[in-house]
Amino acid sequence: MIGDPSKSTDKNYVQTQIQIYSITDQANGKVFSAYDNGYSGHGGNMQNARFQTTYVTGTSRTARRCHGRTRSSPSPTWWSGDITMTFNNGSPQSVTLRIPSETRNGYWPDLGLYAQDRWSFKRASVTGGLRYDYYVGRVLDGTLPSSRWNPEQFFPGLQGAVVEGLSPRLGIAYDLFGNGKTALKWNIARYVVADGVSTAAANNPQTTIGRTDTRNWTDLNRDFTIYNPDGSLQSNELGPSTNINFGKIVPSTNTQDPATLNGYGARGSTVEWTAAVQHELIPRMAVSAGYYFRWNGNQLATDNTLVSKNDFDGPFCIKAPNSPQLPGGGGYDVCGLYDIKAAARPLQQNNVTFAENFGGIVDHYMGYDISVNARLSKTTLQGE
Repeated sequence: MIGDPSKSTDKNYVQTQIQIYSITDQANGKVFSAYDNGYSGHGGNMQNARFQTTYVTGTSRTARRCHGRTRSSPSPTWWSGDITMTFNNGSPQSVTLRIPSETRNGYWPDLGLYAQDRWSFKRASVTGGLRYDYYVGRVLDGTLPSSRWNPEQFFPGLQGAVVEGLSPRLGIAYDLFGNGKTALKWNIARYVVADGVSTAAANNPQTTIGRTDTRNWTDLNRDFTIYNPDGSLQSNELGPSTNINFGKIVPSTNTQDPATLNGYGARGSTVEWTAAVQHELIPRMAVSAGYYFRWNGNQLATDNTLVSKNDFDGPFCIKAPNSPQLPGGGGYDVCGLYDIKAAARPLQQNNVTFAENFGGIVDHYMGYDISVNARLSKTTLQGE
């Protein structure tokens, strides 16, 4: 029976389980016995190809570039004892049931085509470029390993994402006084977010299964272990499930909006705008000052579609503990808190979609930079 801690599809598997698991004491953050994030292995292969041509005339320099990549990457993950434990000052708190995985993901092709031209007009140089990206993420055939909570299950491969887009770039450099000592520079460029196998991995059926279930633990016999002597679990000490999809073979826990995975312009992107001035103070010494502004697009957000604002109680306040490490020594009210209702806690159907569907996310960066560069006879000095 999948996901039932009192039963297993393979009785011998339970009997032979070693009684070792990760213990985290939330009072001090210390981890004992085994690694709390589980163990994983990575491998695979990658192929790269690149081609470039350049054509130069008296006032123009034209460049053409092309590159392509393919990759496949297996990534198994498992936990000692198929569980992790949480204590608080040595007192048992909860047990997290965990299902291992052995995902295999890749991409082909990951293609980039780029054309750039540069023109000179008296004191000005203008550079323009255009890049085309085409990416196909793929989920390869994989087998979900068996554990205490599930039998082995094979999943056929699928095509996970097909995205493409154009990214323009434009830059201008101007010799302010015509003596080659003071230059004004400005450029704007768009870049797409780098993606290896992360998109495919997020949509691999093995990772969309409910693979964790955290349950309250009441240590009835005060033996400070969830195991029986034969290696099975003391299931009567576990509270109710917090994930109704735990161990289900049908992928249902996590989904992703197809609009984020397919089509033109769906890939995450960054647009950067910069302006700078560079001036030669004396021969072989220059000072530069620049302004940078960057904003990100196509941000993603995760929405639990089975839970709404009506599934929360609040707002309410709690009293902060008395501590010299807190402002004013603590003891004040912390308000504006909400708590999910008990009936909604097991509900989990996470859907990844564009953040703009929920009002968007403002993600901007602005910065300044001033630097001095000096080239001596045998040494280069630089300060910022």
